[in-house]
Amino acid sequence: MLSTASAGPRSVDGTPLFTIFLLTTIPTCILFLFMTVSRKVSPDEVARRVAQFTATAKAAGVKLTPQRVEVFREVASSLEHPDAEAVFQAVHTRMTTVSLDTVYRTLWMLNDLGLISTLGSRHESVRFDANPERHHHYVCVRCGKARDFQSTELDTLRLPHTVRELGSVLSTHVEVRGICDSCAKKAGKKTDSPFISRPKGRKGQHHG
Repeated sequence: MLSTASAGPRSVDGTPLFTIFLLTTIPTCILFLFMTVSRKVSPDEVARRVAQFTATAKAAGVKLTPQRVEVFREVASSLEHPDAEAVFQAVHTRMTTVSLDTVYRTLWMLNDLGLISTLGSRHESVRFDANPERHHHYVCVRCGKARDFQSTELDTLRLPHTVRELGSVLSTHVEVRGICDSCAKKAGKKTDSPFISRPKGRKGQHHG
């Protein structure tokens, strides 16, 4: 059997170029595959969240319809913090009977039950988050990508008295805004550049 490593052009140190290609390309492909797969929440975590949803809904006397379960499952399995339109499109491919109105009403019901939280103002393209753990958000002002991150320092952040004078505080989380690495590479600029302007008309960037 002919060995591919024994034929063909070689590098300066004598290593076959084909071998160098394999050593540099395969790890990159594996990393890309891992990043693609990791864009979804693990099946075990999704199952735990769905079980929590079921228990909470029953305790609140909320009917568990197939449409409501699928809407929650879509948000619970995504790392993208989807808005109502994205949830509708995804659920509709699996359940054609679901309507956009049902998705909206279900999402706000889930929010009222404390099963999901929101990013953005109700007057704009609100995005939904089913991660129940204490966390904060990084939001790209270019593409709108939102990601969770943990910080014990921010968890213990003390609010000024002026905030409490405005009313009661139910929860606190920090939303960090910037230019993600992907957008920065496309623009050929650094993420910490203060001269990258924010696009006009993008919705879902304001935290409510």
